[in-house]
Amino acid sequence: MGGLIARHAVAARVALAGEALHAFPPVGAQGMNLGFRDARSLVAAIRSAHERGEDVGSAAALAPYERSRQIDAVSRTYGVDLLNRSLISGLLPLDLARFAGLTAAAHVGPIRRMLMRAGMGRSPIAAA
Repeated sequence: MGGLIARHAVAARVALAGEALHAFPPVGAQGMNLGFRDARSLVAAIRSAHERGEDVGSAAALAPYERSRQIDAVSRTYGVDLLNRSLISGLLPLDLARFAGLTAAAHVGPIRRMLMRAGMGRSPIAAA
């Protein structure tokens, strides 16, 4: 149950988004949230290029999308993969650490809100 990430988010007049760009097991709707962020970032890159009078499908216009999505997709995919691996490891210390972390996430409001903001692609330290 590992994740997959495309090597590049863009090519000649093509931009990958959602499951075409990244795929991993469904954990906390992270794939869905990542796909929403892909769409938001792609629209922003195209809008910005259009406002500057550039070709919206050019490599220069899509470069900001490529950078932002690769960073987000890689970090999220590896994070989800780490969580999945911890679920099947069978190592007691890892099981205890995961249990403590998930318990804190479920019962400590500030931690839960921080994780929810991070999961939606917002700054995890922003005000609630």
